[in-house]
Amino acid sequence: MTDRTDDLAELLRHASRALRRSTMALVEPFGLSVHQFHALRFIAGRGGGETRCAAPDASPRISDIAGRMGMVTRSATDVVDHLERKGFVRRAQHPTDRRSRVVEATGHGLDVLAKVESGRVAHAEEFFGRLDPSEQDALAVLLRRLI
Repeated sequence: MTDRTDDLAELLRHASRALRRSTMALVEPFGLSVHQFHALRFIAGRGGGETRCAAPDASPRISDIAGRMGMVTRSATDVVDHLERKGFVRRAQHPTDRRSRVVEATGHGLDVLAKVESGRVAHAEEFFGRLDPSEQDALAVLLRRLI
C-alpha cells in the first residue's frame, strides 16, 4: 500500500467510524445495537406495518435477513429474537407458503425507526454539510465506484 492509498483508507475508516458512533448513540437508548438497527431497517423496508409492499411475500424470511446482513441463519435468528423481545418485530405466517414464516416490523418498531432515522438524517446533514453540494455529489460518485 502506498502512502496515498494508506491515507485514503485511514480517512475512510475515520469517516465511517464517526457515522457509526452517531448511529450507536441514537440506537442505544432503545436497547439496540447498530447491527440490530440495520436488520430492523431491512425488515421495515421489505414490508411490515406502514411500509408493506404490494407483493404478497414482501416481508423477509430469516434467510433473507441473513443474506442481506451477511451472516449465518442462526445469527439472524438471534437478531430477530432480540428485536421480537423488544417489540420491534413479529413473526408471521408466510402468505403463500404455509411452511415458512416471515418477519414484519411492528408499529412500535416503525416508530423507533422513524425517531432514529430522523436523528441520523440530522447528523448526516451536519457531517456532510461541511462539503458544498457539488463536493457531496462528487463524493457520492467516487464512493459508488468503490463499492
